[in-house]
Amino acid sequence: MKHLKELHAKHGPEGLVILAIHSQQGREKCADFVKEKGIDYVVCEDVKGKLAQAFFVDGYPDYQLVGRDGTIKVADLANAEVDKAIAHYLKEPVPADVKKPEKAATD
Repeated sequence: MKHLKELHAKHGPEGLVILAIHSQQGREKCADFVKEKGIDYVVCEDVKGKLAQAFFVDGYPDYQLVGRDGTIKVADLANAEVDKAIAHYLKEPVPADVKKPEKAATD
């Protein structure tokens, strides 16, 4: 989780959106966990396991990268390749019909 928070902070202003999908198991503790860990990206629950099924999730964490154009760029990405792949795909141009992310405010 710490690494995802770091990626979100570093690349969020460039357009990275992290969507964490919590499995069915232990979901009753999910909200407390998110609050306790200070997770500031979107976390949703895969109540019926349909997302895990659709993305062929075979372990946790399991990374899928979706490009700026909405297509899946990488499925079942190895943990060691996450940073490199994110940096690569963030270089893609933003499609004309997609609003560019605004710079994050800094205090």
